[in-house]
Amino acid sequence: MLVMTIAGLVFWGRRTLANALRFQRVCILAAPLGFVAVLAGWFTTEVGRQPWVVYGLLRTRDAVTPSLTPSDVTLSLLVYALAYILIFGSGLYFLLRLMRAGFRDELDLDRDAPVPRAARPLSGATRAH
Repeated sequence: MLVMTIAGLVFWGRRTLANALRFQRVCILAAPLGFVAVLAGWFTTEVGRQPWVVYGLLRTRDAVTPSLTPSDVTLSLLVYALAYILIFGSGLYFLLRLMRAGFRDELDLDRDAPVPRAARPLSGATRAH
């Protein structure tokens, strides 16, 4: 993920990010990597700790992170909630903004000029069958 970030910054700095189709495809395929990294870290922590607790070699109270207090957990939960609210809210705002703007015509045509494509499915037909 770090290599992809650096590559993205290089493409962006060279102003070729929009044309880097292979890089964009790799980014799409790499979308779940952050989630996988979080899960891998959690699994590593729990798999390393739990067998000792299960087999009675380590007390449950000793398996808990000693520096973690209830206020730390509460603060962490609030920060995560705020981050997700901001991220989701920003994404929703920009999607709604794009939807309101609608599609742009590829050609900048005069509104009074004839449209070069059919306005309705059968309006291009010239004779009845």
